Amino acid sequence: MFHQREAIVRLLLDDDPATVELTKRQLLAGGTSNVPDLLDLMSGANAKLAGTVRELITKIEVSDARDQFAKICQSVTTIEDLEQTCWLLSRVFLPGLNLNYYMKLLDQWAAEIKYQERTSETDSDRDSLLPEFFGDQLGFRGNSDDYYNIRNSLLPCVIDSKRGIPTSLALVYLLVSKRAGLAVTGVDLPGHFVVRYQGRLFDPFEGGRILADEDCLRALPDQRREAIVAMSTEVSPKTILIHILSNLLYILEQEEKDDYREMIAGWLSLVKES
Repeated sequence: MFHQREAIVRLLLDDDPATVELTKRQLLAGGTSNVPDLLDLMSGANAKLAGTVRELITKIEVSDARDQFAKICQSVTTIEDLEQTCWLLSRVFLPGLNLNYYMKLLDQWAAEIKYQERTSETDSDRDSLLPEFFGDQLGFRGNSDDYYNIRNSLLPCVIDSKRGIPTSLALVYLLVSKRAGLAVTGVDLPGHFVVRYQGRLFDPFEGGRILADEDCLRALPDQRREAIVAMSTEVSPKTILIHILSNLLYILEQEEKDDYREMIAGWLSLVKES
């Protein structure tokens, strides 16, 4: 708790705007170490004070997330690294969100699918594990109605809505499967992203629908060679991050959000150059 809690409250509620701004700058300078005490200030605060404190927490969290992302985005080599970057992206665009809730939910889903995999009795049961769990039980599928919504690229939003774009949906499959010890990998087809498990391809955008290799090749007659290579290549976490950032950049360019657009463009360049 702040040693001068009451004094800080008075300064933040002062009638002099200059006094309030100076106090806010001093609190922001403390960075994330001040967040617990700022949260304490909100306890029993009136609407004006609560709004000011919420603004400070948001600015601190976004600034910290931006700094951390810029530091680690060049060294994404594992699925765990990729997951960390996705949580940091969420903090930038959705400050104040309880990310621990989403991490625990992924843990819970992993325990459930691991149990189902362990109790599968036939090859048919194992083949249908992904579509039944992610598609039928949880209801994940593509957001065809609002494809170019930034929320489709933010992991917590995808988890909440059970809707997303191919890469973000595949990411949920990969993160849960990694926790469960299942060997699910990403497959970066030309113009589409799917996953592979037990030698079979699954399309998360279509609720986990099973795809035959030849069906994919027939759907891509002009890119058959590229598709053959893609189906035999395990996608790196770095490549998935590039897809996520590229999707975000495209959306931000359409929405003319220059500040975020420049930030994402800079990060994308860092990742590609690493």
